[in-house]
Amino acid sequence: MVKTEEKMLSLEKKLSEIALTCKAKEELDQKVINTHVNHGFAYIQEQLFGLNKTEIFEGLYFRIPMNFQLMREEFIKRKYPNESRPQIVYTNHTTKINIAFSRLLYKVEQNEFPQFVDNIINSVKKLYPDNPFFDVEKKEIRRIQLGYFDFVTHAFDGNIYNFMFLFLYKEEVIIGSINCDEEKINTWKPLAIAIMSSIRIRRKENE
Repeated sequence: MVKTEEKMLSLEKKLSEIALTCKAKEELDQKVINTHVNHGFAYIQEQLFGLNKTEIFEGLYFRIPMNFQLMREEFIKRKYPNESRPQIVYTNHTTKINIAFSRLLYKVEQNEFPQFVDNIINSVKKLYPDNPFFDVEKKEIRRIQLGYFDFVTHAFDGNIYNFMFLFLYKEEVIIGSINCDEEKINTWKPLAIAIMSSIRIRRKENE
């Protein structure tokens, strides 16, 4: 706990130094946010987030907010009753903001991946034909091809913002998803993109 507090104080000091170089805090654009996340912090909508480099699957790393906890398997089964539930879920103290990862059990060739992404996006759109979709993009980060998209779904207690991304890892498809209440979209959309962009793959034992 003491180490966490010390790290947050260090991040706050870093933030104040960065803010001095900006005319306004709102000028911190997505590219800057991505860079900050790779250094272990993000400042969005006047909120400071500390992020830890976290191994999701063997040799695969993302930056995850340091106050998020790994959800226990019994809670994952309760929250995601479908058999296709994610294997890994990090959540905040309210369990209303979740960062989840699924490793699919079939392989896709690299040259087939763009079409696979399109098929997944079209399938999701068919599931939610009346729901708004925002960005639908493909990009390369550190020689890794990713596809991502975001949309809103309706729940009994309000609307949910969903950010999903896909990529190949050891020829298997990994699906990442980040969701929160729709009212938090202005904070969590840029943070979700930055978390996705923090992807690291250990390609050799000594990396």
